[in-house]
Amino acid sequence: MLKNKRFLYPVLFLCMIAGVLFFTRDKTIHTPYEYPVRPGSAQWQKFESRSEMVDACQIPQDILDNLSTQALLETILDYPLLSDMTTVSHAPEGQDDEAGFRHIAGSFNGLQEFMSRTDALSTLNQYGDFDDSEVRGGSIYRIIYQNTQRYQSNSQ
Repeated sequence: MLKNKRFLYPVLFLCMIAGVLFFTRDKTIHTPYEYPVRPGSAQWQKFESRSEMVDACQIPQDILDNLSTQALLETILDYPLLSDMTTVSHAPEGQDDEAGFRHIAGSFNGLQEFMSRTDALSTLNQYGDFDDSEVRGGSIYRIIYQNTQRYQSNSQ
């Protein structure tokens, strides 16, 4: 009986360690989310309203919570409705960028999450000068940067 206990305790200890390692491992997702429905697809063509498109483009919460900020930024830049940010036509002269950003931020959980991340601005800073047209999506980066900066300064 004593021999069985000597064997059992180390096995239980190893199981506990394995359990702790399993549940505390890094669950960060470093690759951008791939939207399952995209413009041009058969399913996208079946949508009858803008809200159906917006709903189809939401990032599942379990994925959103685990996306690295870099992967989240790449996901935002691949957002199927991102062009709405620069094409909002109901804004007063000179406020198109901000209105377009608010339009997207009000309906897209990915952008809402990004703005709340403490490393959002530093992640955007990795792309350099936002006035440089050579930067991929230069004006989009600038719009996201300026509005995230405004949001974060108002949240403090």
